[in-house]
Order: sequence, then C-alpha cells, then structure tokens
Amino acid sequence: MAFSLDDGIAHLESRLRLGPFSRDGFHLIELRRHGTELYVVFRWRENPHRFGVRIPIDDTGQGIWTGLETTSAQDWADEVQGHLAEELMTGYVARAGRRPVADYIELSGTWWVSESARAVGEVPAGGEGQWLARDGLHPGRGRRFERRIAWLQAHVDNADAEQFVGQAVVTWASPGTAMLALVELTPGTPLTVGSDLTWTTINSAADAGASHVVTSLEEPWLDTLGFRPAGRGMLATSTTFLTAQGW
Repeated sequence: MAFSLDDGIAHLESRLRLGPFSRDGFHLIELRRHGTELYVVFRWRENPHRFGVRIPIDDTGQGIWTGLETTSAQDWADEVQGHLAEELMTGYVARAGRRPVADYIELSGTWWVSESARAVGEVPAGGEGQWLARDGLHPGRGRRFERRIAWLQAHVDNADAEQFVGQAVVTWASPGTAMLALVELTPGTPLTVGSDLTWTTINSAADAGASHVVTSLEEPWLDTLGFRPAGRGMLATSTTFLTAQGW
C-alpha cells in the first residue's frame, strides 16, 4: 500500500459528507474502523433508522468498485464512494439483508428479490391513473385517499408497460406511522405482485419517515413482510424489516 489508510479514510469521510449523492438522501453519521473492516454508519433519506455497511480494508491496493489498482488515498476513497453511491442509488437499502448491530442495522447481501416479473413504480405525480381502468383496476380507489405517501402501480415488465395488473396506496395514519390503505390486483395476477407492491409501499413509507406501517387489509403475503396482530383488527409491521427477516 503506497498510502496511509488513515489518509484514505479521511478523504472518504470528506467525500461522503460533501459528495453529490448526499443530495439524494445519504447522511453520514460516522466511519468506524474495526480490524480489517470499516463500517459506514449513515441515515437514508427521511428513514428513521440508522444503517451500516461493511467495507473491507485489508486490500486497499485494488478498488472495491472498478477493481482497478488504487495508488493513492484519493483513488481509494473515490472507489469506495463510487461503490456506495451505485449500491444506494439502485435500491440497496430496500433490498439488502438486515441484522441488528449495536446502534444501527447492518445491511449485507440481498434479501428481497422480486419473483413476479412485474415492474412496480409510482403513479406519476399529478396523474389521475385513468390508464389503470383500461386493465380492470379502479383508479378512483387510489385517488380518494388523503395524506398519501405513495400511490404505486404494477405493470408487465416490458418497454411498453402495456398491461397494468395492480395498484397500492400507503398514507399517513399518525406521525411516524403509515397505513397500507389499498392493494388491488387484477384477476389472475400472481400474489407475488401483491407482495412486491406491499414491500415497495413499506419502503416508501420508511423513506418518508415512518417507523411502522399498519393495515386493516387481510392479504396472504402480509405475514412474510412482518405484519403481526396489533389489536382492534389491525396488523402492524416495523419498517426495519427485522421481524420479516427473522430477528
């Protein structure tokens, strides 16, 4: 190693605090060095939970992002920042495996993989969702909810988005608590589309600041996502996803 690791970590901290993707919701809390690993502890968007990822530091001569040789502290910091930015901006916080560690949730690997072959996204802002009616859905049900956090739609995953097969809405129930208010699927649509829609609504709620999501809906996939009885006919799950992942 032709540079000081301490210098590399200092450059990395500067980049993470001022880097361009911090404008997209990354907020560094601190870097923690333990042996041959560096822990990046951070907040994501308005998510109320603290997260951490491990970065190996036993071989700083090869970039973690491109695999190219790193010959300076600046090169190494650029590689780590690039790796983190690529992962985080492509949904890593949502899809990663999670486990509780000290005062944060450690992210690693992949937990959620869509099995539905359907694409889920938001109904465009200002849109009325009238195209959903063409395929047998009821956009009026999505429009009627106030205090919406997200209104989502699912369609066949192709370039034309020619067939819409589901919609879901998550709203605010109270400060810090969101409500899964609607999940609607067209007849014959696989239940995995419902679970993808629900998983996405939970992440949307978390990124907006919700620590819990409640619902009065009764759907077969809710248990998989950590929903448990919460009294008065309601189910609730934490946006940590720790219950869903067996913690």
